[in-house]
Amino acid sequence: MIPNLKRALIVDETPDTLNFLVRTVQNTGLYYTIESASTGEEAIRRMTEMPPDLIIMHHNLPDKTTWDICEYKKNVIYLRNTKILVVSGEMTASLREKLLEAGATEAAQRPVDVKDLTDLLHRLED
Repeated sequence: MIPNLKRALIVDETPDTLNFLVRTVQNTGLYYTIESASTGEEAIRRMTEMPPDLIIMHHNLPDKTTWDICEYKKNVIYLRNTKILVVSGEMTASLREKLLEAGATEAAQRPVDVKDLTDLLHRLED
């Protein structure tokens, strides 16, 4: 049986982090086709063209923030089921709570290691 492929959009302005996130998602055992973006504008364009099931994004991109992406997602009906995982080097309990209230599905401290990210992605699948 062929597994159901889902779409993941990974957004980070730092090429090394972007590559790490892409490789980690590829090695989770989950079935995602992966696209990437390095800016918020590019992410929004890709979200519009081919809606992802999952977005993994850095909290503060140079041109957009999680707040912008969550607001956009809320206003586009076909994106409402898209899950958003936010990673940030400044993650605090307060920031995490605000991100979840804004529409993120989960938030993690950056840098995140392979095992923690893999576990988190598997939990998001349930």
